[in-house]
Amino acid sequence: MMNGLSLLRKRLLNSKQLFKKQAEPDTGFTLIEVLVVIVIVGILAAILSPSWLRFVNQRKVNAINNEIFRAIQEAQSKAKATNRSYSVSFRTNNRIPEIAVYPAGYFEINQNIEFRFDPYIGQFKGWKPLGEEASLQPGQVVLGANFDGVNKITGSQLVFARKPTNYNDKPQTITFDHTGILDPAVGPNLGTGTNPDGIIITVAEPKGKENNTNYNQPIEGTKRCVKVKTLLGALEMAEGKDCEKS
Repeated sequence: MMNGLSLLRKRLLNSKQLFKKQAEPDTGFTLIEVLVVIVIVGILAAILSPSWLRFVNQRKVNAINNEIFRAIQEAQSKAKATNRSYSVSFRTNNRIPEIAVYPAGYFEINQNIEFRFDPYIGQFKGWKPLGEEASLQPGQVVLGANFDGVNKITGSQLVFARKPTNYNDKPQTITFDHTGILDPAVGPNLGTGTNPDGIIITVAEPKGKENNTNYNQPIEGTKRCVKVKTLLGALEMAEGKDCEKS
């Protein structure tokens, strides 16, 4: 009788242990499962990385375009506020677009000694890199314009990544007179036809990296621009094909 009870007790205990094992979920991952997860994550990263980088770079392009718009407005406002001509100049320096807002022309100081604000001389300290707030790195954005002189569009296409070395080297400059219009003293030229292109300053993501033949050329779909459309200095923002010369 005792042997029978002992046998029954062992069977019940074995049944409880078996039920407990079956009820407990499996813990951890097998090596194969870990490898599958790694492969899937790698594939997703390869697919999403270019799109994410393009998104980040486009945000930087947009931010710089807004900066350019504000800088032109600043030059126009200062011209009216100080009752004197003001200029805004553009250049590319070490693959970083730069901008300068400064009083234009000559003015009198220290007993008739004339001084000229010239952004292309070594002593000039007014150049400011664009995109500082966006943490812009060299080569991430390319700057272009459809003019090589002061308030005058020239050529048949936009010139990108230009770096004038002196004031006589056709600087990319917009100058407003003391009333805030494009300075008539320099004979502004906004193009021909009933709807001229106007002065265009364009930023875009470049096609390639340094030493690539296209690294200074823009990816068309990423273009953003500011236009000075009228002699009165009316500003307009555009993107894509609207930033091209007609």
